[in-house]
Amino acid sequence: MAVFFIATIFLVAGSFSVTSSQDYEGKYIVSANLVTWTMARKQCNDAGLYLASVRSMEDLNDLKRAMIYFLGEPQEGIKKWHKRNWIWLGGTDMENEGEWKWIESNEMINIDADYIPWEKNQPDNRVRKGKSQNYLRISKDGRFDDSFNHKKHAFACELPKKK
Repeated sequence: MAVFFIATIFLVAGSFSVTSSQDYEGKYIVSANLVTWTMARKQCNDAGLYLASVRSMEDLNDLKRAMIYFLGEPQEGIKKWHKRNWIWLGGTDMENEGEWKWIESNEMINIDADYIPWEKNQPDNRVRKGKSQNYLRISKDGRFDDSFNHKKHAFACELPKKK
């Protein structure tokens, strides 16, 4: 029921589409809109949600299912670093370089956990034109990377936890 309600919010806002015929009943909603990390956070918050976090292998698998449901299967031939291969998550190290936190809970991210599989040589905290890679994204195949805020990607929102 909650997925339908949230999906309706995104449908009205023009951010939501479904590309799979399989049912998905999880805690993530994925928008295909290509936006900056800051705008992704705003759009999630405006819908009463927050940028997605991954705290377990179960979360990672659920997010991968959501990406397929909302965005479709990963496309053959698309380059690994192409913007359509990545989605924003709610992780950042903008306060202290190398200290990754989930933005909504301020909870530290265990970047060495098996459910946070990084792309090779990541996170690298690259600096370009005075700006650092402080924002977490995940590829459609489930690999994590740090990136710049000005990049535009799809994004995953998470349903609020039940109280």
